[in-house]
Amino acid sequence: MIAVKLEPDPVMELIADYCAGNHAGGWPVSLSEGVATVRRWRPNLAMTDQEIRTRVAKFAVGRGLNVHFDQPV
Repeated sequence: MIAVKLEPDPVMELIADYCAGNHAGGWPVSLSEGVATVRRWRPNLAMTDQEIRTRVAKFAVGRGLNVHFDQPV
């Protein structure tokens, strides 16, 4: 059997932290705020905002969180 050690995904870690903060207060997860959070900590990330929005949505929906599909300001 081959064991593969994967590096943690820093973007998913940011998204998980963001969602955990919102979920703790019972607030819906705002996709635009999720994008802003990732951009704040990783400003030179080579992903489009839409790709980040998609990852935030998939993460939140996969955990049964309330998602606010808002548009960026």
